[in-house]
Amino acid sequence: MGSPSSSEDSTCKRSAMCRMNELPCRLAKGVKWFKEEPKRLGWIITISCFIFYTASYSLMYGFSLLFTELINEFDTKVSVTGYVGCLMSATAYLVSPITAFLLTKISHRSVCILGSIFCAIGAFTSSFVPSITYLFLTLGIIYGIGVNFLFHASLCLQLQYFPVNSERPVTVASAGFSASWMVTLPLLHYFIRSYGWRIAMQLISAVILVLCLVSCIPLCPLPSTQEDNNDSYEEKDIKKLSRKESLKDSKNDAKHDKTDSVKPSEPRGKIDEAKEFLGKPETWMFLAATAGTMSGWSFYFVNIVNFLQSPDTVGLSEGQSASIIFMCGIGEIAGKLVLIAIAGVIQSIPSIYVAVFGNILDAIFTIGLVLSSSYISAASFVVAASFGRAIWHIYPITGGVEELKNSNCVSTIFLTGMGVGYIIGSFLVGGLHDLTGSYETPMVLVAGVFALAGLFFGFVPLVRYVRTNKHKRTHGSYYTVSIDDSHEDCDDCDRHTRKLSKQEKLLWTCDHRDDKKTVLVEDKSLVVDSLMSSV
Repeated sequence: MGSPSSSEDSTCKRSAMCRMNELPCRLAKGVKWFKEEPKRLGWIITISCFIFYTASYSLMYGFSLLFTELINEFDTKVSVTGYVGCLMSATAYLVSPITAFLLTKISHRSVCILGSIFCAIGAFTSSFVPSITYLFLTLGIIYGIGVNFLFHASLCLQLQYFPVNSERPVTVASAGFSASWMVTLPLLHYFIRSYGWRIAMQLISAVILVLCLVSCIPLCPLPSTQEDNNDSYEEKDIKKLSRKESLKDSKNDAKHDKTDSVKPSEPRGKIDEAKEFLGKPETWMFLAATAGTMSGWSFYFVNIVNFLQSPDTVGLSEGQSASIIFMCGIGEIAGKLVLIAIAGVIQSIPSIYVAVFGNILDAIFTIGLVLSSSYISAASFVVAASFGRAIWHIYPITGGVEELKNSNCVSTIFLTGMGVGYIIGSFLVGGLHDLTGSYETPMVLVAGVFALAGLFFGFVPLVRYVRTNKHKRTHGSYYTVSIDDSHEDCDDCDRHTRKLSKQEKLLWTCDHRDDKKTVLVEDKSLVVDSLMSSV
């Protein structure tokens, strides 16, 4: 007969085995619970985006810490060294069309895994370069591609889960940029001071790889019932029904002289959507605004530490400059917390106009930084400018989706504009500094670019308004109604076919069919039920 202690041990082992066997079932129930409501999983993906931004942007934001080290190591000019950082940032956005194409072939998770590997390889191989020329490949190209894969794929997936009212989740995810200033930059600074910049690059590559690969796990595709976000909001109902393809035969034209009848066809492909999107003038206005704003921010990412330490400007020490960079992260976090708190108050204001306000703040604080002559004043203006950067992380992209109505195309245009802006900024700041030997002229120009880009953001809704009004004047303010194929020969439908306003309901008596009548209203669809007794 066994002792009581042995029976208790066997009971504990059996209960432990039962708990282990139940673990897969509990995990499956947890996954099912998340998938029942897509926004639950959307918030988990938002946390993954936060980690992606925190890890991958460590070297993009931390390049200002590497800036002086690379100049001392390779004895290069300010402009040449700055081009490495600008190329890295430009590549991180300019390859967005390639990423958009990859997303049509493989999943968002696969693209993010590729991005994690590219970032780790780029950072690790940079530690072995014998000259700065090789950094253009390792950091400028390979690492930049990895950042774009992570940023673009995760952002598109997040916007699919939150197609409307996306300000709060985008704010939470973009807090990763601020966390990169506050967490990974001090870590990178510690590695550089303790082990040198080469060993620091190897260590930071391991940190990036582990964090990003783990964060790729929850990146599940949106359930099929929610997948229509690739279309503009006005086109979702059309995709379910049919599209206008051709006019009716000439013999029916005389009969239906008040309307252009159409036949249903397949929905447009993504190439057609992209062509239509690029054909809008407000798209290019949005691109110019994004590029201009990013060319101004390239100074803060690449040249800010060198500016603060320059004897001709503020003349701060290395430790003081690093502390200001850390305070930038605090300023961004504080700004985003404020924006989250007042999101309900400013919800009635179009997001694009909030972006205009942010650009104006950036221009004012950049001028203030030019006039700074002490640690306190420089820190105050840099931290204040970081509040404008908090706005930049949220409202231009959400405003673009509101105005241009296509999240995938807006994401591609937005990131491409950021890449173009980095290239412009590298010549704008670094080139002018080498010519004049001072930061004063480049920074005044940067402030002007911020203001001009804000003006372009404000023009986006104005240009769209003018274009739509011109369309109304050309084609009329009413939409042409046409009946689907099953009602082509119906006298009642023919008699009641007429011009239809956007807000009107179409009601008539028809003995042709009892179920539903589909009415195509140019780019809108209207399904009218139970019209048998309606007049």
